[in-house]
Amino acid sequence: MEPASATVDPGSTASVRLRVRNTGDIVDEYRFEPVGDLAPWTTVEPLTLRLYPGTTGTVELTFAPPRTPDATAGPHPYAVRIIPTEHPDAVTVPEGNLTVTPFTEVRAELVPPTVKGRFRGRPRLAVDNLGNTEVTASLSGSDTGDKLSYRPQVKSVAREKPVEAGAIAPVKPSPPIVDPPPKPDDEEDEGSGKSGDGDADGGEEKEEPSGGDGGGGGGGDGGSEEKKKPRKQTAATAVRELAERSEGRHVCYRAYVQGDGWQDPVCDGAEAGTVGEGRPIRALNIAVSGTDGVSATAAYVREHWRAGDRWKAAEDQKDLYIGDKKSDHPMQGFSISIPGGSACFEVYAKDVEWIQEVCTPEGKDFYAGAPMEKDLQLEAVRLKV
Repeated sequence: MEPASATVDPGSTASVRLRVRNTGDIVDEYRFEPVGDLAPWTTVEPLTLRLYPGTTGTVELTFAPPRTPDATAGPHPYAVRIIPTEHPDAVTVPEGNLTVTPFTEVRAELVPPTVKGRFRGRPRLAVDNLGNTEVTASLSGSDTGDKLSYRPQVKSVAREKPVEAGAIAPVKPSPPIVDPPPKPDDEEDEGSGKSGDGDADGGEEKEEPSGGDGGGGGGGDGGSEEKKKPRKQTAATAVRELAERSEGRHVCYRAYVQGDGWQDPVCDGAEAGTVGEGRPIRALNIAVSGTDGVSATAAYVREHWRAGDRWKAAEDQKDLYIGDKKSDHPMQGFSISIPGGSACFEVYAKDVEWIQEVCTPEGKDFYAGAPMEKDLQLEAVRLKV
């Protein structure tokens, strides 16, 4: 190699020469193949070289790394495989070193750019490092009315390979939820109503008799009142209790996990579902407070958006069910919209772990889940409003 080491700027090119000598006693033709991590950015001209015994030829290697984060700054070894036509087993692989120079490019964006709310607004500043070297960002904010607060907490969602992608610090769960007192018999059931999907779509829960003595007679005690099983708390009952304790916007939710059934509801960024157990979510129960309601629809593995499926909507502090707990296809993701602001979510999909937090534009819907083309089941979710 001439020279054995070279330097190149991303978005530009650099060239080195490779000198080849035929030390055999017959005419031979040599093929050249770039190998290693730099091969996609390397061209060889010419690709073949025909040499007589004892003669020397030269080919030129040109490196053209892109001006993207893929062209990591620093030294990179490279090699070229030389294959003689007459003696294909006598392969030679000369090596060299190419240093890619660093460049910095940072992009920042407020998400959403406009915020409104009755009690609070919570935009996020997304900072993207589009350069090829590590940078340290410092953030600060100011306002003239002394009505804004800033939390300069920065977390990285950089990833090197899928198994390590999107590692996110756990979110502190909301205060524990206490079961509400039993309701009168004539009160509307939490799992029913306009926003529900029925047992085939998400599956609301209703009170059921505890079973008694299994007989069908009137009984010898003159017909005592039949005992009932305690109702499992839904997202709506949880968010109502949370709203009584704390002003502002809240979201509570629970997952129907394969092999587990309905989990207990969690709120405001806590984790619903399972992580690392390979069990998919088949349905979600969501309820909000202080957001003017919520609407959502489910996407399924392989089926994606089902033909004829409609968006489901629920008012503040009412249950919304999406998904299909009886389906052969688990949920892959969902779209969600908050009329009175934005929703932020992180999802955990099979094989890719936590996918970085995304917030919907105000009043608009946004898809939460693994990329559609990958058909990966949804296993856990965190929601905030």
